Amino acid sequence: MYKVMKVLVSLGVILALTGGVGEAVKKGSSGAQVLKLSVGARAMAMGETFCGLADDTNAIYYNPAGLAQLNEKQLIVMHSDWLEGINYEFLGYAQPVDKNKTWGMSLGYLNSGDMEKLDTNGITEGNFEAKDMVFSLAYGLNLSKNTLLGASIKTISLKIDNEDANSFALDVGFLSKTPIENLSIGGALQNLGTKVKFINEGDSLPLNLKLGAAYQTIDNRCILLLDINKPVDNKLRLSLGTEYCLVPILAIRAGYNSGIDEGSGMTFGIGYKFHNLQLDYAYVPYEDLGKTNRYCLLIKF
Repeated sequence: MYKVMKVLVSLGVILALTGGVGEAVKKGSSGAQVLKLSVGARAMAMGETFCGLADDTNAIYYNPAGLAQLNEKQLIVMHSDWLEGINYEFLGYAQPVDKNKTWGMSLGYLNSGDMEKLDTNGITEGNFEAKDMVFSLAYGLNLSKNTLLGASIKTISLKIDNEDANSFALDVGFLSKTPIENLSIGGALQNLGTKVKFINEGDSLPLNLKLGAAYQTIDNRCILLLDINKPVDNKLRLSLGTEYCLVPILAIRAGYNSGIDEGSGMTFGIGYKFHNLQLDYAYVPYEDLGKTNRYCLLIKF
């Protein structure tokens, strides 16, 4: 466990240093921005805090180590109404191998819709689309009673008009129970991989170090979460979130994400459980840019 944390912290230090010296890495300069779009209405409603909890199929994205917690098959489907008519779809599946191992896979698809195509003189030449796809294959392992490890391999396919680009990436993570009852901590290094290149221009992937903590109250009705992110191409980001179960089948959620530049950074949502089904909704306003809505269906079987 110590070795895992030491590696992640060391990588985080390197990430922070390379992201803050000279012109080596400029703000927002990374490619494959689709990798920055979080998944899951539940996590999004809680300010994108999920690294220290990671207790459902969305762990594939936030912290693959969390997959090892699952004791049943899960399927999740998400639809997101993003800004400027952009749609983002996500499909994830997780299946335990035994009580200590779980594998999962996911597919994310981003479609920009029709955009105006202009020539060098600013004259319209029709419309074009941008389409991004991310496929992940993940594995979570229960290393000991209190320590989980996980990894995810991703392929990224990008298309803008008639140009294509492809890349590969790796996520690694850990999740651990602490001596403090009901408190867990986690960490993940995301998007460690090859550059994505259109024609002759290559951009690095949005490498990110994520650390998180989750505390569940003794009555199991409330969860408090904290995530810290250090992207290679941006400043440190803090996220706070909470989930409160009004009754066993209904939960309300709220959060704050300092990485949301437009608006207050507040996020909101609700979740409803019915037998083996869970419906989740998240609402995130971006002031003048508009608002986003996410809808998720989670099925356990």
